[in-house]
Amino acid sequence: MDDLCGIRAGDDEPLWSLVMGELPPGEATDPLVARWKGLSQGDKVWAGGDPSAAFLRGVLHPDMARDLYTLLSEALLSKSAKSLTLSLHYSTALMDRVRDARQVIWNLSERNSELCRQVEEVRAGSGPEAMAVVEKRATDLEAEVARLKAELEKSENSTKELQRLLRLDRVELRLLKSEALTLTKKAEKAEAEARAASGAFAEETHLRPIKDKEAIEAYKKSEGFELRLTRMGRVSYEYGYKVALDHFRTCPPGSEVEEDPFSSHPEDQDVDMPEDVPFDDRPKTPEE
Repeated sequence: MDDLCGIRAGDDEPLWSLVMGELPPGEATDPLVARWKGLSQGDKVWAGGDPSAAFLRGVLHPDMARDLYTLLSEALLSKSAKSLTLSLHYSTALMDRVRDARQVIWNLSERNSELCRQVEEVRAGSGPEAMAVVEKRATDLEAEVARLKAELEKSENSTKELQRLLRLDRVELRLLKSEALTLTKKAEKAEAEARAASGAFAEETHLRPIKDKEAIEAYKKSEGFELRLTRMGRVSYEYGYKVALDHFRTCPPGSEVEEDPFSSHPEDQDVDMPEDVPFDDRPKTPEE
């Protein structure tokens, strides 16, 4: 990894590691406030144990899997962007290393061909000792070529893995951005509904006394209210009549009086009485 970070992008160009070195690493003992108690930066939540039950191996970057339960949406989006940048730098560094390794293998192949030609020439005109030295050198070069080919294959596999992780990080970043946009829209909608409800409540509070007064006036004008007043008048009259009747019985013994307060007497028909008395609950004005 040190060799990969030390590769230059080209002639007179800075190292890739300069950009990656600007990102501060976290300490392994730094505590985290997560839903898993005791989780720290050094815990391998992707490797095993109880935390790994909620972590899908190979789908998320380990830091993202840990930060998913500890950071806000804005901080998580920022770290995802940094992770994408790191993956891009590592992928570029590995691709540069693969390109350089291919060039080295090509040069070694050309040199091996030249040495084989020289070996043939030496075999034609030299002794056994020179032949042994040349053959040993050719064997060493073939071993070096085999080692470089194995390293090239390993680098290509690492490049493919990093490209796969880069694609997954991009998908995760798009999902996080979509979720953040959805939450923002929901928050704006809820805020608008709250403002509308507050305005409606304030208007209803302002109009409540007027509506109550109108409802009372409409109720007083209804037939049911007048019917109840008539019934209340009859009940009050009947009760007062019974009270007066009891008082009357205690005064002159042997007096006769009508028991039914609503009985009809022809001799009382000429008495002038208003048939309809309108209801008026206003306070009486004191006489001067």
